Parts: sequence; structure tokens; C-alpha cells
Amino acid sequence: HTLLTNSVDLQGNYTGTTFVEQATYHEWLNSVYADANGATCQGCHMPRVTEGVVIAANYLILTPRTPYGKHDLAGANAFMLKLMKEHRDQLDIRAGDVHFDAAIANTLNNLQQNSLTATLQYDGLVDDSAHFSLRLRNLVGHKFPSGYPTRRAFVEFVVTNQLGDTVFSSGIMDANHNLPTENNTYEPHFDLITSPDQVQIYEMVMGNVNGQVTNVLERAYQPLKDNRLVPTGFTTSHAVYDTTAIIGNATSDPDFNFDGFEGSGTDDVHFHVKLTENEDSLNVFATVYYQSIPRKTVADMFDISTPQIDTFEVMYNGADHTPVLVASDSLTAIPVLMGLEDAALAQLEIRPNPSDGWIWFNNLPKQKSIAVDIYSVQGHLLNSIDQHIGQGLQLPQTSGIYLVAVRLDSSERVFKVIRR
Repeated sequence: HTLLTNSVDLQGNYTGTTFVEQATYHEWLNSVYADANGATCQGCHMPRVTEGVVIAANYLILTPRTPYGKHDLAGANAFMLKLMKEHRDQLDIRAGDVHFDAAIANTLNNLQQNSLTATLQYDGLVDDSAHFSLRLRNLVGHKFPSGYPTRRAFVEFVVTNQLGDTVFSSGIMDANHNLPTENNTYEPHFDLITSPDQVQIYEMVMGNVNGQVTNVLERAYQPLKDNRLVPTGFTTSHAVYDTTAIIGNATSDPDFNFDGFEGSGTDDVHFHVKLTENEDSLNVFATVYYQSIPRKTVADMFDISTPQIDTFEVMYNGADHTPVLVASDSLTAIPVLMGLEDAALAQLEIRPNPSDGWIWFNNLPKQKSIAVDIYSVQGHLLNSIDQHIGQGLQLPQTSGIYLVAVRLDSSERVFKVIRR
């Protein structure tokens, strides 16, 4: 998984330079997993059994060896495993269904259980927009996705109102599992998404000698984008950063691989969703999908006709292109109330924030009283209180983030409050 290819120009002449097609091993070196007590490649991709194993058959006198690494070699490319299983006779592959099924199951388990976590958070209502953030955390010892450059992951983000109607969506696939809103060349990395035609895609994009997108490996001369999620401990000062560099907008994203320190292995994607007066509450769904070979990455190859390409094109077009769901999170019944906000609520402040347990309301007229609902960050109602002016409000005992919805007459304002 450390592979350099010799680049050629558009006429097929060698440029004298190389392109880093894959640097999975270097990505691992630039992580906490390469430390003395870290995880090895074999430890994750060849799970160990602790009981003794006699490697040779019919030699029971041999001493069992332990630990023993199972040769599962599970990666992430379930798509090609399924395609090869479907056409194994034509491809002269000797493995049977049971072997393919085991490999596919191990691969999907690797992808869906050990690759990524997704955490949604409601950041409050600002003017006429609801703000959300999605934190993705890379759990593997290299970039995600890693390996051959066609592999990518993308975020589907959907917001519905109390009637189930869609208020906002990003990253919605069509019937052929394409992303119709993505750019024809490539989608840039986003820190903030405000429009349905923006979609967050984590990928490496290859460019030719003219700086144009190419999916022909030999024409790859330079990366145009690489915002793949980096592993925990990854730094831009590491000796192998030249082969594992972050490329494009992600380099200026303030929270890409940064959560108070470089090397967090996380990325926060922010969403601002403009609302109307018809929304009382919101449901939010975020899903991360993985694709091994999206259709756009093989289009250049299918423009050429050879017996091998034509055969693969038939196999590819007949395959199941459903992407693999890697991670997801949701928030339900987030309280919002759009309309003309009372002038008193516009000036209202909650202090202190963060809080050690008690909060106070500032800038509220003495003649008025308010009602307060306290929600968990997941949108679950924890407490409802009729709050009188001048009184403090006690938050739940557990540390964390809470949503404090303040109602005054027919208006409502939601605050995000941190309980230390």
C-alpha cells in the first residue's frame, strides 16, 4: 500500500515524475498507531486468536503456535468482492460462495463497525436559520477512505419539519446511486454547507499535467484535492507528510483534524438551514456513505473499447451500486418557533455559559415572565419550568450540552448551554 506511478502527459510521454497513488503505510506512520503501543496493520486486518494453532495438517506432534493471525484480510471494497462472486466462473475464480460470503461479511463489518463515528449537534437558532454541526471521527490507522483513489465517502444530510416535510437536504442520491448535485469536475471541501447543491465528499482527486481532473492512473501528475479524514495523531510536520498531504480547502478548514490540538482525527461539518414561519420543530438525519468505484470514476475508461474493458463494463453496469452506510446520527423534535420574535427575547442573554450548574437570565423586562423547556442535545425534553424574573435556573446534574428553549408570549428562543 505504498505505490508510486510514473506519470505521463496527454501524449503518453513520461514526465520524469511520480505520483503517489497510495500511501496507506505512510498514513499509518503519521498517526498515533505507529507508536510502540499502537495498532499494527496486521492487528486490524488479520485478527488474532489466542488459542494455540497447529499450522501444518496431519502433524499433531507439532507444538501449537500462539498468537495466530487469521488470514481474513478484510478491507473496505465489498463492491468488487460482490462483483467477482457474481462472475467467478467467467473470471475463473476457484473460491466458492461460502468463501466470498465470509469475505464480504468481514469487509462490511470492518466498514460499518470499525471505521468512523458520526455525532450530530444542534447549535441553536440564529436569525431565521437553524445551525447544526456534524462531527466525524476517523477510527482507523490511516486516512479514510484509503487505498485506490476512486474510493470516497460522502455525507447525506436531511432536515424535516413536524409534518415530515423536507426543509433541507444535501447529498441525496438519485435512482442510480449518483450524486446529481456534485460538480462535474469535483466537489470542493466544505466547512459550512448552506445550499442543497453543496455536498461534503471525502476523496482524493487526481489531476493531469494541465491541472485537469483525470481518472486515468498513468496520467495522474498531481492531487487536486485530498480531504480524506486523517487518522488520530496525524500532523503536517511529520517526515512523511509529503506523501500524505492534505490538499485543497481542507487546509484552511479551522476544525479539520483540529479540536484544540492538531491530530484530533476529526472534522466538523457545519450546516445552516434557513427556516420559514411554518416550522415548529425539526428532525435531522446525517448519514455517511462509502463508495468503492463511483460511476464518474470509470467514465474515462469506458470511453475506450477493448475486450477486457467491454467485459468489465458489462459486469460493472449489472452490479449493485448501493453505497455502504458507514455511520449515522439523528436529532428528533428539535424545538424551533419561527415568526416575529418579541423584542425582549432578542435582547435576552443566559449567563454564565459554560455553567457550573446554575444559569441566569439577563436583559428581560421585570414585568414579564417566561416559560422554559430544557432538552438534551438529542432533542429529548428533560424539564418544563415556569420561570419568574430574578430567579436562577438549575441545569441537570450531568455534565454536557443542553438546549434551553425560552418562551415569551408567542415567541421562543433556543440557547445552547454547556454544563461543566
